[in-house]
Amino acid sequence: MKERECGIDIFRIMCCIGVLDYHIMDDVVFSTGGDLCRFLYFMGSFCVPGFFLLAGYLVGARENISMSYIENKMISIIRKCFGWVVFWISVHYLRTGEMYELWDHFTAAIEARGILPVAWFLFLYCLLLLLGYPLYHFYKKYPYVFSGMVVLWLLALSFGYGLHIRETRGQHLWIHLYLGYFCAGMALNRLKEKMSRGGGKTILLY
Repeated sequence: MKERECGIDIFRIMCCIGVLDYHIMDDVVFSTGGDLCRFLYFMGSFCVPGFFLLAGYLVGARENISMSYIENKMISIIRKCFGWVVFWISVHYLRTGEMYELWDHFTAAIEARGILPVAWFLFLYCLLLLLGYPLYHFYKKYPYVFSGMVVLWLLALSFGYGLHIRETRGQHLWIHLYLGYFCAGMALNRLKEKMSRGGGKTILLY
């Protein structure tokens, strides 16, 4: 019997709401200020780490991962991102008559620039998927070692170790942090497996 895990969908919806809140309040906080705006701004700051945590969780929950799966996933994401860049360049041309260089704006998205700066998330997700292939097999073979390393990694970040890396790059390139959340999501599967062992049900994650 297959059962969809509704908690994943609820968490995904919460992250989507968090993204809207984070970006809306980001504009409001730095223009008008106010304690409520700042509170809502920081309440939405979980959304990006949450997405990477969920991505790692879904990767770790798979029975097996092949390079063809990673390749197909990355190609699908990049195609959609390219399509959105084409769409917004077309909209800009229709509104202003100015034609942007397509490839320049597509690659600029990697550094959160260009006509679609929010696409940095998708490029970083592709990179994490690529790194996720060896990490997945390491996690499956040595789950306790993997989980212990993730805990130590996140504790080190919590106590300020590695801040010099973060201070020299923008938030969109905090790969040491987002990779940590991605790996933490994978490690959560071990805890979930222990809690649900003996339930006799298969969870449908996709």
